[in-house]
Amino acid sequence: MPRRRIRKDLKPPTPLVLNRGRPPDPRRTRPVEQRRCERHGLTEFAQYSAGPERGYRWSCKRCVGEAVTRRKQKLKRILVEEAGGRCTVCGYNRCIVNLGFHHVDPEQKAFAMSMAVGRSIAAFREEAKKCVLVCANCHGEIEAGVIECPPLGAIYATWGALGKGRTKR
Repeated sequence: MPRRRIRKDLKPPTPLVLNRGRPPDPRRTRPVEQRRCERHGLTEFAQYSAGPERGYRWSCKRCVGEAVTRRKQKLKRILVEEAGGRCTVCGYNRCIVNLGFHHVDPEQKAFAMSMAVGRSIAAFREEAKKCVLVCANCHGEIEAGVIECPPLGAIYATWGALGKGRTKR
């Protein structure tokens, strides 16, 4: 069967739904327009603040979203590594997505240790000092009262490897 030739003069298809992702904010005050991005082709550009004295700059919305995702993933990698890199209770370390921070004392919790919160790395580090790193399974068991919560500052080598984490409350 002969190979089909791709015509370079064809425009990309018009999407059936112009809105991808969440709908635009009705209170939006900055303009948005279709432009060509080197990475994504024809896509939506928006004006973003370049600083108090520098005004606004046009940026591809998809590039901005990807940059935010990269920053949040990097931030989580740093925090997980600083907290020992593995679950304090069982030693799990295969997938960073399944590792999270559990507040030992919920009364001292300033904010949730979620990457959905836009905070500085210094603020996250300060909040991480009030938490222990646990996997999703151990976190559920701690919350349900099935296993004991590790103390502040505990890591797998000093807590989980000794079998302390698997005892009932």
